[in-house]
Amino acid sequence: MDSSDRIEFSIDSGTWNPMDEDMVSLDLIEFHSEEEPYKDRIDSYQRKTGLTEAVQTGTGQVNGIPVAIGIMDFKFMGGSMGSVVGEKITRLVEYATNQLLPLILTMQTRNAFSCIKEGITRSISISVMIYIIIRAPFSNAYPIFAQQGYENPREATGRIVCANCHLANKPVDIEVPQAVLPDTVFEAVVRIPYDMQVKQVLANGKKGTLNVGAVLILPEGFELAPPDRISPEIKEKIGNLSFQNYRPTKKNILVVGPVPGQKYNEITFPILSPDPASKRDIHFLKYPIYVGGNRGRGQIYLDGSKSNNNVYNATAAGIVKKIIRKEKGGYEITIVDALDEREVIDIIPPGPELLVSEGESIKLDQPLTSNPNVGGFGQGDAEIVLQDPLRVQGLLFFLASIILAQIFLVLKKKQFEKVQLFEMNF
Repeated sequence: MDSSDRIEFSIDSGTWNPMDEDMVSLDLIEFHSEEEPYKDRIDSYQRKTGLTEAVQTGTGQVNGIPVAIGIMDFKFMGGSMGSVVGEKITRLVEYATNQLLPLILTMQTRNAFSCIKEGITRSISISVMIYIIIRAPFSNAYPIFAQQGYENPREATGRIVCANCHLANKPVDIEVPQAVLPDTVFEAVVRIPYDMQVKQVLANGKKGTLNVGAVLILPEGFELAPPDRISPEIKEKIGNLSFQNYRPTKKNILVVGPVPGQKYNEITFPILSPDPASKRDIHFLKYPIYVGGNRGRGQIYLDGSKSNNNVYNATAAGIVKKIIRKEKGGYEITIVDALDEREVIDIIPPGPELLVSEGESIKLDQPLTSNPNVGGFGQGDAEIVLQDPLRVQGLLFFLASIILAQIFLVLKKKQFEKVQLFEMNF
């Protein structure tokens, strides 16, 4: 592996929370290799490495983003996969699914897919998975907010496309300076307000707090300020947020999230203005800035399927014959079609509340559940002027000239009054 293929990330200090540390392998079949008993080998590697197993799982934060992480350590029996390794990864996948956390796995390629498949089979679905394999281009991984099917997230109509298709329109506000000078860093503050007491339906049907995300569409030439240009004051406002380009070629479009809404319902973007002296296609003009912000879960998964954050409607008209509550949540609703008396089964995932009962007569497309969506997507805009320093200097010179002229007039008036007073005394 050469240096260009290397993938590096680090967990924010103090945020690592290990999971299932007490799980260890047992030698139930009393397996003995030619070298030593399996149990002795496990004990030996535990002493050498200080680890209990070949995989370490837990939760933490990467650049302020909560994540679930599983890391295979090759020093422990060459990263061999036993029953405990598979179980720990499966539990990690389930936990990430239930908590709507991005999942990062670093492990042997051959074993990885079986673990992931088992974990997803035991779970309902998974919100985001970043699967890291050696030589896999990490630069092609984008936040869930980004919609790579669109060259630009803002359509010609002015509508900003939300990756998760929130249907509820909610307010979003953006604040920028009225004017900025070339090659300067300024703040673009995006506010995504919502009722902090509101809970959303998670993928497993339970209730949880809302996440937020934003996309900022800047004029061409404007971009994310480099770290060495950001002042300590702005860094403090940014916190642990991590911003990314919508695409590698779209440095003027920035995305962030999903991040905890209770902490980041106000997001400060550090922006660097362009310099027309070095970029011929940039001019001293007034430019528009657009922002889209979402809170809560989406209504459509990345594969286009419907999430449990929706109203579910009847697929047939007739009589509700039977309602079966599933063991892990959700319902199976059997409807006897009014036309041909055939039975139609509608599946309701965990989360939405049921509105119908057995024996009830229902119509086609009638809501079977309440609407659990408490999130929503909104957009806003602002304007900013890229100011010519020469014009500013000219304006300052003009103002200074006016002030000097006023001073001279006052002095002249006082001198004239003194002359008049002298003449009156004689």
